[in-house]
Formats: sequence, C-alpha cells, structure tokens
Amino acid sequence: MLNRRQFLQITKRLVKGSLAVGSVCLADAYFYERHFPVVETNVLGLRGLGEAWRGTRVVQLTDLHLEPFTTAADITRAVDLANSLNPDLILITGDFMTKAWQPVAQLAELLSDLKAPLGIYGCLGNHDHWHRPDAIQQELERRGIGILRNEGTVLLRHGQPMFLAGVDSAWGGAPNFGKAVASRRAGDPLLLMVHEPDFALQVVPTGLVSAQLSGHTHGGQVRAPGFSPPFLPKLGKRFAAGSYEVGDTSLYVSRGIGCIGLPLRFASAPEVTLHVLEPKIAAAADSS
Repeated sequence: MLNRRQFLQITKRLVKGSLAVGSVCLADAYFYERHFPVVETNVLGLRGLGEAWRGTRVVQLTDLHLEPFTTAADITRAVDLANSLNPDLILITGDFMTKAWQPVAQLAELLSDLKAPLGIYGCLGNHDHWHRPDAIQQELERRGIGILRNEGTVLLRHGQPMFLAGVDSAWGGAPNFGKAVASRRAGDPLLLMVHEPDFALQVVPTGLVSAQLSGHTHGGQVRAPGFSPPFLPKLGKRFAAGSYEVGDTSLYVSRGIGCIGLPLRFASAPEVTLHVLEPKIAAAADSS
C-alpha cells in the first residue's frame, strides 16, 4: 500500500505528464493542424446520373473563413491542393468570410487561381449572409466563381445533364428550395449545395435531391479523438462530418478549411474533399 509521500509523488508525475501531453496537443492544434489541410476522397453516388458523368472529379472547398485566424497562406495551400487533384468541377459551400466582408477582394483574388473545366460554383454561408452578401457575391463572381443563391444551372458532360443548385444559408439567409430547382427538368440528377447539413432533413422528403454537399460544422473543430464533437453549430447537429445516406440522398459534410472562435483545430483537420461521381440506382422513381 502506498504511503502519503509515494501517493503525492505519483500524483505529481501524473499531473506533469498530463500537462506535457496537453501542451503538445495545444501546440499541434495551434501551430500545425489548422494550417495543413488533408485530402478526403469520397465516392458520391447520384440517382439518375448518366454514365458520361461516372468518374467525374468534383473538388469541394468550404468554410474558408478568411480572417481573423485563416491567413492568405492557408487559402493558397488549399487552392494549390485543390488544383493538384485535377478537378473537373469545383464547388465551394459557403462561409467565405467570418466577421467582415471587406477581405473578400483578397480572398477572391486567391481563389481565382482555381482551375476546373466544368466551372467553379458556390453558395453562401451564414457568416456571408451576416456581412453584406450582395457585395461578397459580386466580388466572387467578378473572379469567375458562380454563386447560386436559390437558383440552379444545368451542367453537361458529353451531352448528359446534371442539375446543380444552391440555396441561401438556412441560418443566415432565406433559402428557397423550390425557386432553386424551378428550372430543373424532371429526371435530371440534382446536386444541391447548401451550407448547413441539417437542411437535408427538409429537402430529402421531396425525393428530388440526388446528393447534397455541405460544410458549416468544421467537424467540431476541436474534439477528443474517438469521441463525438463537444460542440456543433445550429443546423449542424445531426450530421457532423463525412458521408451519410439520408433516405435516397447522398450527403457529404466537409470539415472545411478555416477556424472560428479559437485559432485551433484538433482531431478535426481542415480538408479539401475530392468527390468521385458515380450513378446510383434509385430506390424509387423520380416522378417530379
């Protein structure tokens, strides 16, 4: 049995060890992990997708959050990594900015280096809607990024269509799914961009959405490995990160690039997502 002196010595060692481990984790979260995105590859199945689209490479970026914690160097690393994946299409699912709209000119210039033959499109996030969304949209579109706000467009690959739609942030904006898909032809596969992942619960019952891409959660941003994130934002509590099947709809939630609240990421590395498209057999016919 330990005497009091032995017990205190062991306790001190444990405390010192815990502090040392905590310091290492904090240093990793601040100095390293948040600055170096990783590539996550996901096979994204879409109901009704034509064979011409099989193997199409779609790169997703999200939650760039330029300033105060995300730097131009962080954005450049993400852009270079995205281009290295040889994308056919690039989609950016919101929260370009954090606390102000003015840095969007710098961000748009950095993003102008993105290259994809089928185009570069995005939707706005809650932070964008809280800080002059029209000005943010105008600057991004001036640099070749098509922002879809409750609207959609038809993309063609060897003559076969895919309908790409984007809605306003479900938290900060005024999302109108019906307006976004009004020009879609019945039977065309629908890929939906919406910043908040829990919006899937509203649109999946329509039976129209083949796949949804979202961000917003940062994967929790800071969490203990092997445990659920201790904090997730409004409209990001049901689907934290990664791939899900919600009814017949494929949903992917990216951890994104930037930070909010604290300049830390731990066990939730920033990501650039490579989606490889493939047709998915529908459980039920689309009668829209």
